[in-house]
Amino acid sequence: MKKILVALAVMTFCAGVYAQTAVETGVEFDKKKVNSVAITYNDFGVDLVKGALQARMEKVAALKGSNAKGWRAYLAQPFPEIGNMNFDIYTMVTEVGKKKDKATVVYMLVSKGNENFISSSTDPEIIENVKNFLSNFTAYVREYSIQLKINEQEGVVEKLKKEYDSMTSDRDKMKSQIKDLEKKISAKEDDMQKKQEEIKKAEEVLQEHRNSLK
Repeated sequence: MKKILVALAVMTFCAGVYAQTAVETGVEFDKKKVNSVAITYNDFGVDLVKGALQARMEKVAALKGSNAKGWRAYLAQPFPEIGNMNFDIYTMVTEVGKKKDKATVVYMLVSKGNENFISSSTDPEIIENVKNFLSNFTAYVREYSIQLKINEQEGVVEKLKKEYDSMTSDRDKMKSQIKDLEKKISAKEDDMQKKQEEIKKAEEVLQEHRNSLK
């Protein structure tokens, strides 16, 4: 029973740490305050979240994005996850706070056109869908982060394998060179043996000449 209670406590703690909820809020856009939906992360950096959001919007949802007024814009495109029509969607990922209190904030603006941004008072269902999208986006950021680490480690493994293959090739070349050297050494030793026999015969002839003087 104690183990179950401890496990439940750990799960509750983790849920508290990682749970992220999107909220409706105001933000400055083109020098005016407009309505948006935002979510804040204390455990993810700006670059990570920015990359994850762009991948989520442009690779998964297949939206075409462009930079506009400091935002990433997805203009006049369908996004069924929030509603059954074409939207102008603007996203921004920014950092707030200082040092230990730094946090990453994602803003999402949704318009039906002409920068007429919707709110819960005009389109409550769409706003709720945007909140759900951003709240669920947390899991995608985590998966994206893990995938980046996997990709990076795959690169490390691939690099090490190439280095290993190169070492193997060098070793095989060295072995081949050693075999060639061993053959040359063996041939040289045969030559030396023959030369030694020539020397012996020459010395015998020399001795015979010396003996003939006695």
